[in-house]
Amino acid sequence: MADNVDLQAQERAERGKNSARRLRASGMTPAVLYGEGNEAGGSTALAIPTKIVDYTLHHSGDNALYNIAIDGDTSTAR
Repeated sequence: MADNVDLQAQERAERGKNSARRLRASGMTPAVLYGEGNEAGGSTALAIPTKIVDYTLHHSGDNALYNIAIDGDTSTAR
């Protein structure tokens, strides 16, 4: 059975290679949450702290359901 993992993320306005590089240099991991019902046409650009991402992937593995909280709204991702 898959683990349920809670993550806190920030929505980011900038997209693209250069903004992702700046984000990584500041200790954050760029991510994208895909799904219907978003104003952005089905996807939301996110930033998650790299230390939390590394710890979560190391301890939860591939079979996990991620509950991602963005400004108080929670979405579930696989």
